Amino acid sequence: MSTMPCCPCRKRNFLNLRKPIANRNVQHNMKIEIRPILIRFVPIFIVVIILAVPDIHAQRDDTTARTTRISPVVAAVSITLPSVVNISTERIVNRRFAKSRQGDPFAELINRFFARQQRLYKTTSLGSGVIVDTEGLILTNNHVIQRASKIIVTLADGTDYVAKPIATDEANDLALIMLEELDSLTPLVPIEFAAPDDLYLGETVITVGNPYGLGHSVAAGVLSAKGRRFIYDDNVLFEDIIQTDTAINPGNSGGPLINTDGQLIGINLAIHDEAEGIGFAIPLKRIEQVLSQWLVPARFGMNSLGVIPGTRISGDGGLHAVVQRVVDASPAQTAGILAGDTILSVNGIEVFQAVDVSRMLWRLQAGDNVDLVLKAGGAVTIEVARITGADEAETAKRQLKVEFQQLTDRLADALGLPYSRGLVVSAVEAAGVLGRRGVQRGDVLIQVGEAPIADFTDLYRALSGIQQGEVVAFVVDRINSVGGHIILHRHIVDIPF
Repeated sequence: MSTMPCCPCRKRNFLNLRKPIANRNVQHNMKIEIRPILIRFVPIFIVVIILAVPDIHAQRDDTTARTTRISPVVAAVSITLPSVVNISTERIVNRRFAKSRQGDPFAELINRFFARQQRLYKTTSLGSGVIVDTEGLILTNNHVIQRASKIIVTLADGTDYVAKPIATDEANDLALIMLEELDSLTPLVPIEFAAPDDLYLGETVITVGNPYGLGHSVAAGVLSAKGRRFIYDDNVLFEDIIQTDTAINPGNSGGPLINTDGQLIGINLAIHDEAEGIGFAIPLKRIEQVLSQWLVPARFGMNSLGVIPGTRISGDGGLHAVVQRVVDASPAQTAGILAGDTILSVNGIEVFQAVDVSRMLWRLQAGDNVDLVLKAGGAVTIEVARITGADEAETAKRQLKVEFQQLTDRLADALGLPYSRGLVVSAVEAAGVLGRRGVQRGDVLIQVGEAPIADFTDLYRALSGIQQGEVVAFVVDRINSVGGHIILHRHIVDIPF
């Protein structure tokens, strides 16, 4: 099955609509003798009133008939539309001049000269997104904002904001961005989440997005299948994809797939490039799992709590927020919080699923107290701790069995490195997860998953977002000296957690 993402690189198109303007400046200069006219036309006036009565009833009947047009789809769209945004991105691309044609006697000379010549090109692309928090957090596809130099978000009321990336996950094709300089008076409406896996084959589903730059367009169809395998380059990437015949066009990427209750059930992902009426979306269950890793205090500052929430569905269909994971050496672990316990409330507010908990946790700052009521553990108060450099280094040492040293300009010069951002391996345990895969003293860690690693803070945040059972790629550079020349060999090491 061949698929393509539904996010084009094209300029936005606009429709110019004109509305006739009524002439309101009509002047009447006639002098009217009121009394004679009233006397003369009273019988006719009465007849006109009597004849007009059926028309009034007809208008009322017509008004009643119009209300039946508000179908479940119309109602769902009215609920969801304020939560949907349009996303446009700019990307600066470096391109070298084209090489000379083969056989040209001056090819070697020309290629040598033009190999150093570059031009900068600006490309644009369009996509969609959905508001997940009132503070300006937007969920979209990773491929919508990937390598973007500028991200512009347009709200339903037409207001534009610049956004910055907060977290990306290329494997799941999800990204979290945040509006910058958000006006406190601008009301943002976060979308309502459905229950994970609350899907019915054949039920009506709706997409809202920015196809071909036509902002906030609506299309309806049915849920065609669930649990589809998503294959790319002969590799099975997912086995939980939602299939729908709802129109998903270029520009719909990152927009919501909703049910007739106006609840999010998926994020539009791709279309089948060899067929019509076959589109795919990322299911809510996976979306919520990713968000629970991202919406934590450590992602937005040097703050540690240690609770990663999840959602459990009971046998009777009830939703329950649970403690999915407790981070090692965190305040939550110190307070005795155990994975698997049900979370009944956070700071006095009842919660039912992971996103309810996540929307409250990510705002927390060091020194804040969090009051949790747990089904098994009872009432617990946890103070959010400030993460220090020592905490970050200790976390890396404990989880990876590796000691790192911050790469500085001076150290980079001594090692012969062309850059000065990263962490240098100063000691590694042979039995540790990195030692078993050949990582050596002197290697430089520059990336974990999709997160660039410049310092211990980057590493701490990257490790905090890794789920148990996940396999994450670590990118390390190894320095070799050959004949007095420094050669860098880049290695990608897959680490299971």
